Amino acid sequence: MGKQSASTVSNDTVQLTINRSAGGDQLEVRLRASVPADVIATLGPAGTSSEMAGHYLAKELGLAGDGTLTLCPSYEEARAMVADGRATRLLVANAYHGISEFYMDPWLTLERAFVFDTPLYGLASRRRSPLPLQCTIVTHPAPIPLINQLIPPGYGVSTVGTAASTSAAAAQVAAGGADLALTTEPAARRYGLQFISPTRPIRMLWSVFVPIREDERLRLSTPEENLGPRPGDRQPWARTTLPAPKEPRDA
Repeated sequence: MGKQSASTVSNDTVQLTINRSAGGDQLEVRLRASVPADVIATLGPAGTSSEMAGHYLAKELGLAGDGTLTLCPSYEEARAMVADGRATRLLVANAYHGISEFYMDPWLTLERAFVFDTPLYGLASRRRSPLPLQCTIVTHPAPIPLINQLIPPGYGVSTVGTAASTSAAAAQVAAGGADLALTTEPAARRYGLQFISPTRPIRMLWSVFVPIREDERLRLSTPEENLGPRPGDRQPWARTTLPAPKEPRDA
């Protein structure tokens, strides 16, 4: 009998094995059973508005069980999960300042959008911790305009710092990194904070992105090779300064 050999490559989604023998090569494809069939990726950690919206979306889609919602440190990392097949949907709040990049991404397409109110937002402090009259506040950048709406009379704002999420802001205050967090009720409860201000929800539009389908890609006027690399393969753009236009010379 002829000598046989095998070569295997794999990622989190699929395993490819080429079996070589005298009779010819055979390709064996195995999907990893550990990858759920339908996973929503969005911003974490636990306690964010994105998590609440993710649970709502999962229910609307009829998804159930552990693993249907994955919380990531950033929306960009959630997109990377969709790009490499570890998730099937990317959920983003439309208040996020960088959402335009997902709309312009040639490898993503908008599947749906829906309105879902966030949990209650408010300014929260550590329990039994005296507050200065001028407070340091930490928040996700998107709800910063709420600070002036919610700051109680008699208190002012010393500085405003930013965190990756409202839940991360709550964690920072719990650790003593700031006086107040502009955060959600679930995050305040999770980190043992108490609200010292009125609370209110935000009526939010949410966008759900999925990988572009082959038939949609073929409808694009630009050939695939001109769509640019997939999100996981991107390199940072080099910023280039264009030369100033030359002054026209007299005829």
